[in-house]
Amino acid sequence: MLVYGGSIGVTMLTYPWKIIRTIPKALRLLFFPPLIRPPDELIEDVIKLHQTVTTTGVDSVDLKTIEDDFLRSGLRMLLEDLDEASIREELETELRSTAGRHHRIIEVFRGMAVAAPIFGLLGTVMGVVEVLKHLSSPEEMGQYMAVAVVATFHGILAANMFYLPTASKLEVHSEAELLDKEIMAAAILGMKRRELPSLLRRR
Repeated sequence: MLVYGGSIGVTMLTYPWKIIRTIPKALRLLFFPPLIRPPDELIEDVIKLHQTVTTTGVDSVDLKTIEDDFLRSGLRMLLEDLDEASIREELETELRSTAGRHHRIIEVFRGMAVAAPIFGLLGTVMGVVEVLKHLSSPEEMGQYMAVAVVATFHGILAANMFYLPTASKLEVHSEAELLDKEIMAAAILGMKRRELPSLLRRR
């Protein structure tokens, strides 16, 4: 109880509520990860879209059929005929915002992984203190020694079986999502410059 309650309590004191409230969503991603398309498959899809825009114009694309918010936003900027610099700035800002948001929640779990063994050690110290208080009673000494050992065990377990794996898995999802967004950003800028669709594949 000390290990889990302590690590969660320290996290809530360390980070603002706007970050803490994203933890349940992050945990859902852990058990129900989103479907992320392989980069090769995404590239083929955006190349087809690029060909459509190049041949018939962006007006021919029904934005309601575009499921990805990032791609839909980029196409809307093309439809509004914003200049390339403005489009690039908007896309890069969104990429930085996404990366920063992911980094913060990953750091939350890494911080909990650091805190858990420390609270486990604190539980061990408390157990040892009780052992020293009951040196005259071997039976009670054994009981408190068990408490001391279990506290360390739970600290190591929480850090290495939950907090660190969660951070690592979220990082994998983050890298995949950012790669997808970078591919879409390159496609949108290519459409603005009216580049050949095949150039996207070469990149």
